[in-house]
Amino acid sequence: MTTPDPASRPASRTWHPGSPSACLHLLVLFGFALAQPLFDVLGREPGFFLTRGAQAADLWIFTLGLILVVPLPLLLVPLVLARVNARSARWAHLGFVCFLIALLLFPWLARSIGPWPGFFGAIAAGALVARAYATTEPLRQLLTLSGPAPLVFAALFLARPGIADIAWKPEGAPVETFGTGRADARARTSVVLVVFDQLPVSTLMRTVDEVDSELFPNFARLAATSTWFKNASACYKRTLLALPSILTGRLVRDHRLLPRVEDHPQNLFTLLGGSHRMAVHERITQLCPPELLDVERPQHDLLTRLSALVDDTRYVVGHVVLPKEWAKILPSVTENWGAFGLGGGTPLEAGETLRADNFRRFVDVFDDDERPTLSFLHLMLPHVPWEYVPSGHKIDTRFIREVGLNDWSKHDHLLDLGFQRHILQLGFVDVLLGDLIDRMQELGTWDRSLVIVTSDHGCSLRGLSREISTEERTRDLLHVPLFVKLPGQAAGVVDASNVESIDILPTIADLLEIELPWETDGRSVFAAGPRKDTKEMHNKGGGSVVVDGSFPTLWPALDYKRALFGDAPHWTEIWQLGGAHPFVGKRTNTLPVDSAAPDGPRVHLRGAEALKDWNGEGAIYPGLVLGEVRGAPVPERVALAVGGTVRTVTPTYGPEGERTSFAALLAREDLTPGAPLEVYAVKRTAQGDRLVALAGE
Repeated sequence: MTTPDPASRPASRTWHPGSPSACLHLLVLFGFALAQPLFDVLGREPGFFLTRGAQAADLWIFTLGLILVVPLPLLLVPLVLARVNARSARWAHLGFVCFLIALLLFPWLARSIGPWPGFFGAIAAGALVARAYATTEPLRQLLTLSGPAPLVFAALFLARPGIADIAWKPEGAPVETFGTGRADARARTSVVLVVFDQLPVSTLMRTVDEVDSELFPNFARLAATSTWFKNASACYKRTLLALPSILTGRLVRDHRLLPRVEDHPQNLFTLLGGSHRMAVHERITQLCPPELLDVERPQHDLLTRLSALVDDTRYVVGHVVLPKEWAKILPSVTENWGAFGLGGGTPLEAGETLRADNFRRFVDVFDDDERPTLSFLHLMLPHVPWEYVPSGHKIDTRFIREVGLNDWSKHDHLLDLGFQRHILQLGFVDVLLGDLIDRMQELGTWDRSLVIVTSDHGCSLRGLSREISTEERTRDLLHVPLFVKLPGQAAGVVDASNVESIDILPTIADLLEIELPWETDGRSVFAAGPRKDTKEMHNKGGGSVVVDGSFPTLWPALDYKRALFGDAPHWTEIWQLGGAHPFVGKRTNTLPVDSAAPDGPRVHLRGAEALKDWNGEGAIYPGLVLGEVRGAPVPERVALAVGGTVRTVTPTYGPEGERTSFAALLAREDLTPGAPLEVYAVKRTAQGDRLVALAGE
């Protein structure tokens, strides 16, 4: 006798795909499998919504859409099929049950037994549960009783601290405490405050007393006419906490507060709102009241905001449900604050994803108006992704995620390559800073303005796989540049005082002769008297790392920079990571070259078509070369030649006992449109190095 399949087996009570109870079951399973995990992740990061300009209506539509609209196709397919073939409708419904159960279990199983075993285990478990669903009335009753679960998940999400502050705030509601800290400045002095992001001061240094004028001439130019507080430090390693502390002079003791004026009404903008024009460019925070802005904050309609929110959320979903090994092919959701799929640093519009454009818009609004102005910019540079080179062109980074270059890697060469890209991007930041200085000097406002340049925090440039201490890692994150150019200042001063980012606002108040109407945790960097003897890097959720506040003898990233590029590198040394080989710059027909052996190793290039098709135009160029050597023997180094000229020699790397991969960065000037890229193994012999041609595959 043939055993009936689960889709047609009679149950103790008949169920029908597309019936209200069956639809409810799918909504419940979707809520548990996807909506609740996503609510949990995003509920811990209300800044995800704030930085996209989300309003109360956006959050409500997003929340209800996630539990009711997104799963709608799962409900409609069985419903439509039921009108054609009941058996197909039942199988479709059971297939969705299997899928949702597998989706629910997969993240846990992948962590426990590995991605692929977890994948197949989740499918098997989903199939078993779907079979039980088809044949067991109590299981279906349990799902029916769980019907309110999606609404409960949504309610708990909308009630979370930070999320509730957005969801329950009526659009256009006035700031009740606005104006508490307002004061009129007695000095008619314009203020320029530029806050870079993820910039450790050690990268700027040539020595502990000198800015690297060869690599970063405009930072050195700034240092030559300002006071460089070389022992300055950040208080937080997270932007959403660091910026409010800079702009209020206070530590953010309640980490549930959002970086907006409603939660931080006493800040630099409200302090100077009665005396200064506001030329404020905030992309991440909303600390300046809109009514004070000289240039209106870009406004987007509901559809545009929701579209951006949905677009970014789909990448977050991928990182939530997929194991780390698989999620690395997705755009990172930790590298920037929006437009994840575009790799940009600002939300909503593709045109805003070019971070350099944000700086240029900031510079363009400068004028020679003698009215005092507060010009503020927080720029997501040199923050990852490290994609710019000093010329302003961008590297084509489409293949970076495949080799783990967006995360700290266990391979030293990839860490070194990341540091190289960081320095190259900082070289471009230096060019932008020069544009600002030139513009202000051209307008005649440079000399009469108070100019402060700093960073919200640093970053660890040597990865998480290196054997480095907590204090070493803290030093990389803690120390930031702080340059204060006084009006009329013409000579540079180097000061090793223990100052912190919370001292910036009190410093501005001090120099503008304003009596602060609120208590601050910081004090003017020019205030007399002894300073604290410790520094603190505060963590999200409480706790901190405390280090000695005197000028450190330990500069981990500076030592790393010297080890890689030498004590006084030029850009040539930066581009030739690890030192230039004698073959670099030589024509291959003048070098000892052996032909490829028929059974020898072969090379597979990633992105070879992009390099082949590049026409030499556009802002993006295919300078990142990634490849694998397949077959034996695998060389320790490979040489990359473009158009018959060797451009770089780079080591191979790979798992323990293997060195199968290589990655190198080429300057735009090293590439010729249409010219082929050739890969050679570098073979050591008693007579010196030889090149061995590697056939492609």
